[in-house]
Amino acid sequence: MVRFDQPCCSSAGALRYFRDHMATKDYLSQNNRSELVWFGEGAKKLGLSGHVQSEAFDRLCNGRHPVTNDRLGMRENQKRRVCYFGQISAPKDVSIALYVGGDKRIESWWNEAVQETLREIESTTGTRVRKHGANETRETGNMVAAIVQHEASRSQDPQLHTHLCIMNLTYDAAEKRWKGVEPGGYYLHQSYFREVCYNKLASRMIQGGYQLERTRSLGFTIKGMPADARATFSKRRQEITEEAKRVGVHSQDALLRIAATSRAAKKAAELDELKEAWQTEAGPDDMRAIRSLIRTAEGSGNQPHRSRESESLGVAIDHVFERCSIIDKKGLLREALKVGRGHVNLPELKRQLQEFMESGFIEKIGSKITTRETLQLENKVTSWTLEAKELFPHGFGVVPQSISHLNDEQTLAVKQILGSRDRLVVLQGDAGTGKTTTLRAVVEGIQLSGHQVFACAPTSGAADVLRKELTPRADTLQQLLTNPELQWKVAGHTLIVDESGLVSMRQMAALFRLSEENGNRILLVGDTKQHSSVEAGDALRAVLKYGEPLVATLTQIQRQKIESFRLAVKKFAEGDAIGGLKQFSEMGAVHEIQSEEELMKRAAADYVQTLLRGKSCLAISPVWSEIRAFNAQVRAKLKDHQQLGDSEVNVYAFQSYQWTKAQISEASNYLPGDAIRFQKDAGSFSAGTTYSVVSLTGNLLIVEDSSGAQTPLDPKAVKGFDVGTQHKLAIAEGERLLLRENAKSVGVKNGDIVIVKSVDPNGRIVLNDGRSLPAGYRSFTYGYAVTSHSSQGKTVDNSILLMSQKGIAAANLQQAYVSLSRFREKQAIYVTDLDSGRQAIEQARSRQLVREVKQTMGI
Repeated sequence: MVRFDQPCCSSAGALRYFRDHMATKDYLSQNNRSELVWFGEGAKKLGLSGHVQSEAFDRLCNGRHPVTNDRLGMRENQKRRVCYFGQISAPKDVSIALYVGGDKRIESWWNEAVQETLREIESTTGTRVRKHGANETRETGNMVAAIVQHEASRSQDPQLHTHLCIMNLTYDAAEKRWKGVEPGGYYLHQSYFREVCYNKLASRMIQGGYQLERTRSLGFTIKGMPADARATFSKRRQEITEEAKRVGVHSQDALLRIAATSRAAKKAAELDELKEAWQTEAGPDDMRAIRSLIRTAEGSGNQPHRSRESESLGVAIDHVFERCSIIDKKGLLREALKVGRGHVNLPELKRQLQEFMESGFIEKIGSKITTRETLQLENKVTSWTLEAKELFPHGFGVVPQSISHLNDEQTLAVKQILGSRDRLVVLQGDAGTGKTTTLRAVVEGIQLSGHQVFACAPTSGAADVLRKELTPRADTLQQLLTNPELQWKVAGHTLIVDESGLVSMRQMAALFRLSEENGNRILLVGDTKQHSSVEAGDALRAVLKYGEPLVATLTQIQRQKIESFRLAVKKFAEGDAIGGLKQFSEMGAVHEIQSEEELMKRAAADYVQTLLRGKSCLAISPVWSEIRAFNAQVRAKLKDHQQLGDSEVNVYAFQSYQWTKAQISEASNYLPGDAIRFQKDAGSFSAGTTYSVVSLTGNLLIVEDSSGAQTPLDPKAVKGFDVGTQHKLAIAEGERLLLRENAKSVGVKNGDIVIVKSVDPNGRIVLNDGRSLPAGYRSFTYGYAVTSHSSQGKTVDNSILLMSQKGIAAANLQQAYVSLSRFREKQAIYVTDLDSGRQAIEQARSRQLVREVKQTMGI
């Protein structure tokens, strides 16, 4: 782990940290202390090396030269940032092997890993540039830092870690003076620094004879390390977890706050005494296992380094650019280090990335990178739109007489669309503005002119709505792009693409290419303020921003029945989250409840009472942990009101990890117990079947079906499956389930919320509309609350937004806008911290287009 704390703005605080924490160590007596030493090119420039002296540290804290005591040009005021504290920690198993098992080789390996990590941290050091009207950050690449190694946690468990204190001082060679540090790079790239450290450490340990195992958490474990020992020496983590449960919080930020505020008093102890105590605490059985593990490693040491730079970089590129168009270079390197951990040399990895850039396969745009293919797709989409002007001698259709029921805005939109001679037009409408009503008039006008319409959407749920409310000739966009027979049938038709904000750049380019070959005209319908595609590229935004299409716009909200609620939603549509939240608050819709448990109880009671009144209701949260907590409370209250059957049947339900294709193809990503669910037939694997991963043999997985039969599976060769976990779900009569997979045989779709009529002991589920889920269908969860992505396109009477600590951390403007625009009659917002929630929903988190980044940089 690599973590930076908040900046220290007090010289006295920095000096206290030096004297009490770093110089004499937190946990060991003076006799066993590790010395605080200088690090960095900035330190060298000031003549600093070796052990840190109190006087030099004091002077630097006050912005003075450590030798001459002259001012270094830093401003002298009480609010000046003094320094930045950080910590680099080894995985728990490494600490146990070093301090409990006594493998002294690890200490030098750790020093190598820390040194490489510190060099990467130093390379991101920057300073603000404000001269001549500039407002930017310039990388200086030098820092003045003090570092010290510690051996134990505050609970006196073995924990190898290094503290660093980076002074707020860096030399700007361009201005030839010392200036304050701009620390953005330190915080932005913490996960990259972690992977640099873990990769170097893992490499040395593998060469030293250890076998390492991946974990789903951030670090790695040593194969053969007793699990009991790992638990024994994780007391501090257990303390934090127990305190988190007591106060009802779960977020990583909350855990870090607890760690910072619940520290026990410092204790001094001799390292030799601690080691003896640790060995006693481990017990004879675990000590035998640990020592045997180390002897085996020592006996098979000096293993050759197996280079995986090229392979790791290729997998990382596929993984990263599947879901984003452009990324910081260190973000790509981080993923490559993660893929090849222990088998990657960082300088060689950088060299190969440089070769990719020089070849043109990777395009460098400032500090960010993209692929040539991504850039080409974006250019194709925007240029195609620009060239689609006035290509037809007639409009899309004729204006029908039956538009008197439309409002003025909708009427104008119909006339604009039907009168356009372009190949492509866009209907952009805010949530709840009557886009479907407007589209009915457009479809009628197209058909009156003798042309036919085919409608599609990115999701099966949205396509089903189109079939029911617009035209029976509708399907998913994926079907249109991959089914030659369907393409032949719709040749010459006008294609209406609903929810086009969810269309990726790759899909949009394929759609445009098809329309040209097939003689189609296109009407894109969507709202760029809502969620975008999971796959890379916000295509609709690119079309609107750079393609200059004709855009018919709807802004008059129709969905909310009460004017005050319409005003609140309108403010969110305009990007005024603060104004919108204030309006909701004035309507009595905002409920601040600090206890997460109490919040869930209150929200669940609200939900159940709404159902009992015969109204439809949907609860929405940004994160699944909140959804699960809410579901538990709702089910308890539904049972109290006899809305769920008394008897329950436990069935296994599949929950996807949401991996990218690159992650799915990498055998090293899998762990025993992972579930593999086939969505399509693939060789001997049938659609709808689920297998459990038993073991990993080279690049092959050994998987097991429900009968216990085992078979090998090569994830690079076999396609058509998803990866996740299986867990037991108690289902009763009356249960609401959220379906997460299509099943055409019975007409159920991903995103449907259904009600259970009955479930037999074998797990066969019959729905209240008479349909039965297929025997192997297990992709579902409780349907009382959903994420905002799942809620997009849905309309209900009442809606509830859940925002406890984790939800606040994941919230943003797009998520809030979608979540708060689903209701017709009433909205409720339950939040643990209103101020934090307000700050979170102000933030827009739309992905950047390559062209936007180039514009920002003046390229």
